[in-house]
Order: sequence, then C-alpha cells, then structure tokens
Amino acid sequence: MPKSGVTIAFGSCRKQYKPAPVLDAVARLRPDLWLWTGDYLYPDEGTSPTQNADHLKINHAQARLSKDEQRLRTVPLIDGVYDDHDFGQNDAGKNFRWKEAARSLFLDEVVEAPLDSPRRYRAGIYGSRTLGEPPSAVKVVMLDTRWSRDDHAVPSVGGSVWLPKPGWCAALVRAACAALGVGATAGDVLGEEQWAWLEQELRGSTASAHLIVSSIQVLTSSPVVESWGHFPSARERLLRLLAETRPAGAVLVSGDVHYAELAGTRAAPPSVRKPRRAASTVPPPGAELLEVTSSGLTHACGASRYSAVACAGMMRLFPRHRLSAAHFYTGINFGSAELRWPDDGSGGDDGGGGGGGGERGAMVLRVHGLNGTAALEHVLPLGLTPEQEGARWRAGLAELPTVFDGAVWLRAPLAIGTAFALWLARRLVCPRRRARVPGTSRRARSLAKHAGAHDADARGEVRRSILGELEDEHED
Repeated sequence: MPKSGVTIAFGSCRKQYKPAPVLDAVARLRPDLWLWTGDYLYPDEGTSPTQNADHLKINHAQARLSKDEQRLRTVPLIDGVYDDHDFGQNDAGKNFRWKEAARSLFLDEVVEAPLDSPRRYRAGIYGSRTLGEPPSAVKVVMLDTRWSRDDHAVPSVGGSVWLPKPGWCAALVRAACAALGVGATAGDVLGEEQWAWLEQELRGSTASAHLIVSSIQVLTSSPVVESWGHFPSARERLLRLLAETRPAGAVLVSGDVHYAELAGTRAAPPSVRKPRRAASTVPPPGAELLEVTSSGLTHACGASRYSAVACAGMMRLFPRHRLSAAHFYTGINFGSAELRWPDDGSGGDDGGGGGGGGERGAMVLRVHGLNGTAALEHVLPLGLTPEQEGARWRAGLAELPTVFDGAVWLRAPLAIGTAFALWLARRLVCPRRRARVPGTSRRARSLAKHAGAHDADARGEVRRSILGELEDEHED
C-alpha cells in the first residue's frame, strides 16, 4: 500500500511461547520503525521469574528464535523499552536484583544497541531517536519507568511466587489504596537523572511531531492497573513539563494493560464550544488526544470468554480519562502512527480531521485488530502554535481525573465488604472459641440464667419465711 510521510508501529505484551499472528499484520503494514512499548517477553510459566539472570537469558533466546519474531525482523528499525515482565519480575521497580542483566539483554537481543550507546551506561535504558529531517521530522522519546521507580505506597505483591493469582491480588490492593487515599504522596517514577535528560530532549527538539513512550499508562483513571496515577506527584510533574516545554505534536504511547484505548480531554463539539481564551491559544478539534495505549499482541483481556466480562465491566467503570466512553478495544491489537507532512501529496484539508497532511500536516493514530484492520482511529493536527501545544497539556492536567478520583466510589463497597468480612470472621471464629470453654455455649448460658432465676426465687422464699417467724416471736 502507498505510504505518506513516516509510519511507526508499536505494541506490547507478547508471550514468546504463544503464536502471535498479529505480527504478520505488522509486517504487511511495512512501518519504518517498530517500537516495543513493554513486555517483549514473559518468563516461562511454572518457574520463578526472579530465579536468576540466566533464566531471563534463556527466555530471550526463545523469543528471538520464534517464527513470529523473524517475521517482525523484516521491519527496517526496531527500538523500544522494557516493562516489568521483560525487566524480570511483575510490578518490579528500582530494587529488582537483576536489573543490570535485564538492561543488557534488552539492548543486546531486542534493539541491538551499539556497544558504545549511552543507554548502556545510564540509570535505565531511556533514549531517543529522530526519523527524518526538520521540518518533516518525528522524534521518539523512550522513557524507562522501571529502573528508578520507587515502590508503591503498599509494596506490590505482583511478583509473589506463593500467592495464587498474584497479579489479581496486586490489582485489588492498588484499587483499595486508591479508594482510601493511600499513596497520594507516593514517590517517583523516572529518577532525577532521567528527568533532567527528558527536559533537555523536549526543550531542544526541532521535530514537528513527538511520540513519548511510557511502558505504563500515564493518564488512566483506573486504579486497578499499574500506572503513573499511583505516583501522582510524578504524573503531575510530567504533565507540567510537557505544558512548559510545549513539544510539537506530542502524544504519549503506552502498553502494559492488555487492552487498547485513546485517552485525552473531552472537548465540546465546535458548534457548542464556548471560547474561554484567545483563539490563538485554543487547540483545534482533534488536539484533545493525549495518549494512545496498545497492549496485547498474544493475549488481551477481551480475548477470553471468562475475562471478557470482567474486562468490559472495568472499562465501563473507569471511562473518564478516554476521549469518549467507547474509545477502547479489548481484542488482540497493535498500534500505529502515520505522519502526514504538509504537501506530501496525500490530499485532505488542514489536517484537523480528513485524510491527509494539508497545509499543517497530521498524525493519524490507529489501533489495529488481529487482521490489521483499524479498530480505533484518531487524527491529531500538526503545526499548532506553541501556546496551543501548551494548552493541550494544561487541559489534561486540569480536566483528567486521577486514579484517586476514579476510585472514590469504591469506598462504600469497600467499607461494606470489610464489615461483612469482619462479621463473617466473627461468626466463624467466636462460636468455636466459646465451645472450647465449658459452660460458655449458648445453651449452657441459657440454663445458667434460668437456674440463677430459680435460686433467686428460692432465696426470696427463705427470707420471707424467716421474717415471718421473727414477727411471730415479736408478737408473743
């Protein structure tokens, strides 16, 4: 198929021991760059993911030899970042023991970084690359959200080897913490070295479009999933940095969650929009999109008959961060960003909604299903003024709810559930304790009560009899 400008495809969550036919659709798209946005592989089931570095190395070899991987290697450039599973442990952060080995394996086996690459010596694998030349250049900024990330307020049990379904347990703990406000002042995600690097990359960029890759979601209001939302000060710092540096045509790209969605502010239609600022600072229609999530190359939450019900329910419970409630997809998927530069011959209008680059250019973002057809699509206009770019991120900071906002309604069911659990525990435990002590059963207490009442009546009769005898003696 003919292409215009640059096409970048991206995806996450691939179990290397499962078939991934969706990667055939990626190859047919013929992108200029493939981005791994996390979970390139999963340590094989039945063994501890923290066993040792050699265990992770074996899984990388398994992934490289798969037929699907060989098909993907036809893409000219492959880059990206790891997430928790290819980092080595579910929900792992800065304290993970084998993170040095995880970094080396990812740079060696996945992105084939040069031996002198700065990414081998930094506090993490963060880095950037630019495709094209200004004014038709797109910059990919890849963040490492694992290497320096602090523990959650309540450390995650997602990496446990003794809990049944540790990932589900960790999700429940995260949701409960958000509902109770635990972690509202939690720690950092990037680390100061990476923060300084990121600011420099954004301020000094001359690219016309930017993809900022974060393996975990940034803008979600769902407290169930692992995200920047559980580190609210870091999330606010990132959005403020984007509002201050105002990178041109910037979009966050994320993975991890086993579904896809489009996140951003919900602007009113142009016919009913009330301008609150000067027209030069109001972003045009289409600029509301701030984040694209694509996750699930071999497994997605809607692909299973049993998980589909829970997945759809969760998506409907936490919709406020999406462009609209319907902007999600729960099947196997990958994402793409097609850059249409001005006057590239693709036709269209000013890039605000139609099919081409026009005078300003546009970025067409899609989520593709298993056979490559577009399940979700959005056109982000390029060529906005710096004031409009800053306004996009200020609006996101002001209008998008946090995971703590999204979890407020969970407080009542959490309180009811806790009260019920305590009542049930009392019913199950207390009768057993009473049964162990003679005379403390319910029947024993009832008999004792009646016996006590009978003894009291008897004592009363004796007392009255004695008083009667004393009165008779007195009369005599």
